[in-house]
Amino acid sequence: MSYNGGKQRSVKHILPFLNHAALDGKEFIDAMGGFGNVISNVVNKRLYILTDMNPLLIHLLKAVQSGRLETHKYIRKKMSKAKHKRMLNWKGVNGDKPINLKRAIAAYVYSHWNNTTGYLDMYGKFQERDFPRNQIKYLCKTLSSKESFKQCHLRVCSYEFFLDAEDVVLYFDPPYEGTVGYHVNRHHAFDHVNFWENVRALSKKNFVFVSEMKAPADFVAVTSYTKNRRWEHLFVHGGSKAHNMAKL
Repeated sequence: MSYNGGKQRSVKHILPFLNHAALDGKEFIDAMGGFGNVISNVVNKRLYILTDMNPLLIHLLKAVQSGRLETHKYIRKKMSKAKHKRMLNWKGVNGDKPINLKRAIAAYVYSHWNNTTGYLDMYGKFQERDFPRNQIKYLCKTLSSKESFKQCHLRVCSYEFFLDAEDVVLYFDPPYEGTVGYHVNRHHAFDHVNFWENVRALSKKNFVFVSEMKAPADFVAVTSYTKNRRWEHLFVHGGSKAHNMAKL
């Protein structure tokens, strides 16, 4: 699982475009939604949809929506060594294991775990044993208070499910090319070339925005910001509906 809060600092640079008045009343799709830090701050849309390929992540977010996560016994009590050992056995997205909340919690907790030293936060700093539990509490607190997240439809699917969409707002935060290892499943890596081709096609009939560090030459950065000491940009296809709106 990705880190909770990966977009918290940069979302303020993205929102002026996603919340532009010209997009009010439209359907908003966060097709690589992660922990929902972007979609939870989007407003004035007719429909909110967050998707991700990780079923454990979507299961965790559904538990936040329903209120089940913050009352779960593994959140109420401090992490013990015995609990760590049990949770290590639950971690993973293997097809032969059921998708349930305890596995979703374990997958989240051990995205911060270093077997030698302990927990790492998103900046690589080591934290106390209860750091993941506190992060989940923070996740519940921040998302549960956002109306767009409360209304959000959560789905496990690829962004390619929306290739026939028309007149919607699409936001993509793909795995950064050349920086982070990412696999759709254990056999297939994310296809960046095909992704940009699909973004070109989608941009003809929709408002499409992509957060990335680099893009093909026919894409335009409408804003730039630093994330973990690297420059990231919000790209739109040149001459597209989103590009024309961004120039207003």
